Amino acid sequence: MKKSILIISQYFWPEKFHINDVSTELQKLGHQVQVLTGQPNYPKGKLFSKYKKNKTLIENFKNIPIYRVPIIPRKNSTTLDLIKNYISFIYYGIFVGLKFNLKKFDKIFFYGTSPITSVIPAIILKLFYKKKLIVWVQDLWPQSLTATGYIYNKFILKLVNLLVIIIYFYCDKILIQSKNFKKYILTQTSKKKIIYHPNSFKKPKKKIKLKTQHFKLLKKNFCITFAGNIGKAQNLENLLLAAKNLSKYKKLKIIIIGEGSDKKRLVSILRKKKIQNVHFLGSLNQDYVFEIYKHSKALYVSLKNNEVLNLTIPYKIQSYLSAEKLIIGSASGITKKIIISKKLGFCCDNNNLNELQKIIKKVIGLNKTQLKLIEKNSKNFYDKNFNFSVITKKLSKILNENT
Repeated sequence: MKKSILIISQYFWPEKFHINDVSTELQKLGHQVQVLTGQPNYPKGKLFSKYKKNKTLIENFKNIPIYRVPIIPRKNSTTLDLIKNYISFIYYGIFVGLKFNLKKFDKIFFYGTSPITSVIPAIILKLFYKKKLIVWVQDLWPQSLTATGYIYNKFILKLVNLLVIIIYFYCDKILIQSKNFKKYILTQTSKKKIIYHPNSFKKPKKKIKLKTQHFKLLKKNFCITFAGNIGKAQNLENLLLAAKNLSKYKKLKIIIIGEGSDKKRLVSILRKKKIQNVHFLGSLNQDYVFEIYKHSKALYVSLKNNEVLNLTIPYKIQSYLSAEKLIIGSASGITKKIIISKKLGFCCDNNNLNELQKIIKKVIGLNKTQLKLIEKNSKNFYDKNFNFSVITKKLSKILNENT
């Protein structure tokens, strides 16, 4: 008999997060799943249409009950806006979450995107219902605060670290998406709680028809695509500059898909420098983005050179690999190591514009045989390490354990 699971996450469908696919797959595997989440407003900072401010709502997503608590939207993602957003989920997650007539469940599973404090409602519900709590950590805390440039004050960081230690004390199991997280989390909790559980990516089953303008763009040109959050941590400016400097390659086009706090600045750079070969497509459906991947010549991943970010495997890596494509990286740490050692593409440090340009020129010059070999490496590495079905079955097993 599979355990029934209450998933708690600040973010959920129609917001585009991996937990959406994980929840439906767990349901297919026999778990009874329900979700406690906030009103959707990521990444643009405005409530999605049909959702009203300060309203609770019970709805359904692929036969999964969703209990939505009110939330203060992210708005412009300023520090104050984000603090209000995070605190509102904690407050309403506790006080409204306890008022919902939740179905009976055996365990609580928390999807641990930043900030880690959003797990607090899960801890309160754990104590109230006397159930086990499993947390899937996506980012290291408090290290992520310095990595994203929000806080450098050592005293504040120590206080946050103490809070994280308290939070992990109440967690029964802690899943980590990168093996490199372990040595840091060992300073905050016991070894027996920690389990390595990577992110994965669910390949769409149906082929999507691309819009005419997108199909022509991809068909007629050598397109390098980036998709995901467009923030400071991604540091995409060098990609724009490389595109401008390589404009003599008439068929080279850069496609950027997504939204984020740094998009406005990047678009202004595009205008000021009159860069003609970069196309921002905005936020698109995940299945549609996958089809763009399949039609692209290469896929781009970028992360600032930072101690914490160097330990993180960006979720887009799994999605890129599932599309069986060559990866161009502008990153250090584990991301660079994987790309180079597994021969998945080419990678340079994030701040090395000249090297990035050399890599792009090298990729343009590859013949079909060289390209197919790299794409085969991507497929094999995905199948062996990040297969969605295999990874989710492992999660199901963890959730079904009695401890």
